Amino acid sequence: GSSHTCALDTEGHITCWGSNSAGQSSPPEGVFTSITTGIVHSCAIDEEGHAVCWGNPSLNGSSSEHGQSSPPSGSFTAITAGSLHTCALDQQGNAVCWGSHEYGQCSPPPGTFTSISAGSFHTCALTAEGQAVCWGANGFGQSAPPIGQFTMLTAAFGHTCALGPEGEAICWGGCEDSFALSVPAKGSFVEITASGGHACALDAQGQALCWGDDFDGQCSPPDVAFTTIAAGDRHNCGLNAEGQAICWGDDSKGQSSPPKGTFIALSAGGTPIPPDAAH
Repeated sequence: GSSHTCALDTEGHITCWGSNSAGQSSPPEGVFTSITTGIVHSCAIDEEGHAVCWGNPSLNGSSSEHGQSSPPSGSFTAITAGSLHTCALDQQGNAVCWGSHEYGQCSPPPGTFTSISAGSFHTCALTAEGQAVCWGANGFGQSAPPIGQFTMLTAAFGHTCALGPEGEAICWGGCEDSFALSVPAKGSFVEITASGGHACALDAQGQALCWGDDFDGQCSPPDVAFTTIAAGDRHNCGLNAEGQAICWGDDSKGQSSPPKGTFIALSAGGTPIPPDAAH
């Protein structure tokens, strides 16, 4: 997440790179259909729809063990890892969360959803009607979505971003040092992803456009056509048309140095900002 990246190859096997301080980059063997990464844990959904997680924060002397790597039984269609919690959608579209509950981020409201995204200390999901519903920390307004219809959303630390019906990027929340996170790039996009203090979006031609904190170059994407991108804390990764992973930004732990291979999905998640920041 903050310092690691994981990807699914064409056979459904998982490859991770970057920090492995808590085992977060040591995925189990098997075939999986989706992948998500937090700070020091990672999760996936296997062929049977079961949630599988790895990475034990207590291994690196961290006090951030909150059960985020201990999923409940059941069958799931989507999974998303936040900083210290994880959420998934069951077969009926109900949200199920586990891990840290300090800010209510693991108490989803009743109802069914079509997609879900876990931020640092909050979670957001979309209803079948395209309405955004958020719960958890709201110190920056990150859990107070505007009224409207959205096609996808992504939760970060102090902000949340979504795509509107015309592909326009819309963000809400944002702390004082959020580098104009709530003023997204203009244009029409097909994908959006946010983490840490920045966000990125893909236009119809596969060009990545990023805004926010560019301290490590995370908002300076290469001139490449991507099929999908994923924002990490201070790095981002994407897949080109050949399925090769390309990353940019912070590479202090090797999180932006992907191995060779052909991938179909990836996650550079994890949404930390200094732990002493207000939530």
